[in-house]
Amino acid sequence: MKTEPSAELQEIAYKSCQLFEAMEYWPGSPPGTVLACQASLGIACLFLPRDDHHSMWARRKLAVIESHGYIYPYTFRTKMADLFRDRSCMHWWLPNDENYPPIVRSIRKFVEGRTAPAKDVPTEDLRDMKAIFSSLNLGDEQSSAPQAVGKGRGPSNDVAVASDGSRNLQHIGGEGDGYGYGFDDNQSYWDQGGGSYGPPK
Repeated sequence: MKTEPSAELQEIAYKSCQLFEAMEYWPGSPPGTVLACQASLGIACLFLPRDDHHSMWARRKLAVIESHGYIYPYTFRTKMADLFRDRSCMHWWLPNDENYPPIVRSIRKFVEGRTAPAKDVPTEDLRDMKAIFSSLNLGDEQSSAPQAVGKGRGPSNDVAVASDGSRNLQHIGGEGDGYGYGFDDNQSYWDQGGGSYGPPK
């Protein structure tokens, strides 16, 4: 990493960077092409000439990839900051937070909070998801469904009340049923030719 790459490696890195930029600016590129090429670009940046011009080009392309939603890991950012000889890359690839979308800030803040060393036990439990599942009980002692048991009443009483109510509804419209169409008048109604599908006369 401290020595200048060979001419052969630089030529291969140039071709990779040209392909990346062609796919970035080509109008017919499918969505997500830039993200699919992030690995090859990261390797190609290692073999570009070590000057400010190429370093800034690489930093701009890395910023483009992150602005599309890919978050580079901490170790990659550290190596690239050493390669570019600029520790500000640990915060963002470009100076003065150029092209740094707010949503990417929020995602990176969340990722850093999840990967940072825990300072106390609750933070460590939260990071390891222990706090969320600590109260989860998978035993078979009792059902987890709530029982709707009132004062002096049980589930069987509720069913009986519902049955009485359904019987009372039968006398709202007519004698046989709630709408007076004779649906509950046994078979005699249908034997007399009632209904659309009565027996032919």
